[in-house]
Amino acid sequence: MPCLSRDAVLYCWYARDLGIHGPALLKSDEVQQHPLFPLTILGVQRALRTFGVADTPLAWQRSGQIVNWVAGMAVVLLAGLLTARLVRRLELPLDPRSTSLCAMVLAAVLPLNTWLSADVMSEQMHVALYLGGVILLLGLNGWKAALGCGVLSGLAFLTRPEGAVVCFAAFLVLLAQVRTRRLRVLAGRAVMLALGFLACAAPYVAISGKLSPKLDKETLDRFQASLGLPRPLDATESGWRQAALLRRDVDWYWLVPMALYTTFRAGRVVVPLLALPPLVRLRRRFGHPPLLGLGICGVTHFSLTVILLERHGYLAPRHTLVVVMLAVPFAAMFLMHALNELSARGRRGIARAVAALCILPLVIYSLRVPNGADAFIAQAAHWLRQHDPRVESRVLLGGSSERRLAFYTGMRMQPWPENEPSFERRFIELRGHLMGSCPDYFAIESGPGEERAGNDRLLERLRADEQVAAQVAEVHVERTARGDALHIWRFAWGPSTQPHSLPVGSSDTGP
Repeated sequence: MPCLSRDAVLYCWYARDLGIHGPALLKSDEVQQHPLFPLTILGVQRALRTFGVADTPLAWQRSGQIVNWVAGMAVVLLAGLLTARLVRRLELPLDPRSTSLCAMVLAAVLPLNTWLSADVMSEQMHVALYLGGVILLLGLNGWKAALGCGVLSGLAFLTRPEGAVVCFAAFLVLLAQVRTRRLRVLAGRAVMLALGFLACAAPYVAISGKLSPKLDKETLDRFQASLGLPRPLDATESGWRQAALLRRDVDWYWLVPMALYTTFRAGRVVVPLLALPPLVRLRRRFGHPPLLGLGICGVTHFSLTVILLERHGYLAPRHTLVVVMLAVPFAAMFLMHALNELSARGRRGIARAVAALCILPLVIYSLRVPNGADAFIAQAAHWLRQHDPRVESRVLLGGSSERRLAFYTGMRMQPWPENEPSFERRFIELRGHLMGSCPDYFAIESGPGEERAGNDRLLERLRADEQVAAQVAEVHVERTARGDALHIWRFAWGPSTQPHSLPVGSSDTGP
């Protein structure tokens, strides 16, 4: 992988700042992610440091990749374990061992899994903890299983807020057994479940003073919007919160179809399509254990993706990874059933062809280089390090994609509101940042893609502006074969100006 993804940089910076500021950082309004994944990155980085590994940006990246590689392997193993347990509990006419191996193969070659195992994103660790909680959720036959389910759900919550869904589903499963089980026994398991979850989640809530930074921010923004108040400045100017995402206004009747489409994309069509026949055939058993808890998790998480799309106009395939992984056991069941039927009829050649037809498309996609199209970011960072020996003391003005340039060069990051929908206002804001804050470098991407729309016009306007042209000069352009270009401008310091120095507590989010 030549370059981190945009959001992966934030996790590396979060981990670094946790090591500098400690738990006090969790109280900051700038922190918009749950802390367990960055904390794990910090632990691995410090372990590497004891073996003499230098404290460099690549060390932070490798630490995150180590965490996600281990989590990715765990996801593969847990997918097999979940499948074997389902086959046994449902008493299906399938061999648990071969079906679980089939599920592990599907999980191992799922392109979304391979990408997230290479990058530094929180989804892979979250899914590993989530699947572990779901496996225990299928039983809940004792206080140990209830406690373990609560702990794993709490750890998943500390990684991403959706991790609480497992605990929520477990409580509903216990509630559904009131008529068939002793109330005292169910109450004891519910208490152990709550204790396990709270033991993990409560310290974080107590330290940070909020249930979830994303939920609290969304509630605050909606409350201010209902009062007709303008959006807070830090919501657009903060280096932690900024993200150049392609957002759309989606009509209500398109929400579920678009969420389904994104889920099929996440599973590369193969996994969701294979899972449909068993899900349809087992539909009447989803109201009873062991499928009740699994069904609640799947439906609730899919509903969360629909809500995300409705409220923010944005939904990425990685947001549906949990739904896809919950479908993997059913995909493996159908594939093994089809292969067994064909083999029993003496059509083993056709069985092999069917297996290859299902697996090979996933393998081809999973062999692509993660973030391969973003190699020009790393190449531009290499150019800067070669041509500016003091680059680590510089300040970079850029957007959410360009913060990767700041990460690899060690520069401090100063963001600008690139999400401003009005082109004229966006130009005025950018010009004001260039002339007022006096950064050392300015970087902006141009080329195809709706997220870069208008950047070419911005560059033309800036070049035509005499005051800007007198202070800023383009020093490097990193181009790609597909038409992308990263433009790097250097601020020409006059005799009376000095490099800008960011105060403590500002948007100094560089590594």
